[in-house]
Amino acid sequence: MRVLIADDNEKRRKNLVGIFSAYCEVDSVEGGAEAVALFMRCHDSSKPYTFIVLSHPIRTMEAPEAFRLIRAYEQRQGCLSKSTICVLSSTPDCREVFSGLLGNDPQVFFHFTHVDPSGLLALFRESTQKRLAESVRKKIVPSMKTRLDFYS
Repeated sequence: MRVLIADDNEKRRKNLVGIFSAYCEVDSVEGGAEAVALFMRCHDSSKPYTFIVLSHPIRTMEAPEAFRLIRAYEQRQGCLSKSTICVLSSTPDCREVFSGLLGNDPQVFFHFTHVDPSGLLALFRESTQKRLAESVRKKIVPSMKTRLDFYS
């Protein structure tokens, strides 16, 4: 599992890297444009991010635009499972801004005011468990069905 953290607050970014690095590989950038570029580069090299933390607002490119570009890229690439995106924001209307962009995306979550490490880790674990379950379902269940069909 790989995590990308995009936050222009250096202290918070370092704290987030510390939280997630105990569980997986972590990359961090300070701007939205850097996040999109790194996301695309890693996806193209077959090392996609499964979990992305986007701070809102953020430098160089606002989080909603970064979010929109990431989702558009995943769609163009035909990704079967989208990255889970966690938006960190202190603005209460953040959810409406993101929903207005791409509708209700079940793989987007919001954390407000302060970073709650236990909440982020719980979200990360839930996301990775769902992704693992989906991967197993897509890879193992069809082969099991083939085997069962063989015996019937």
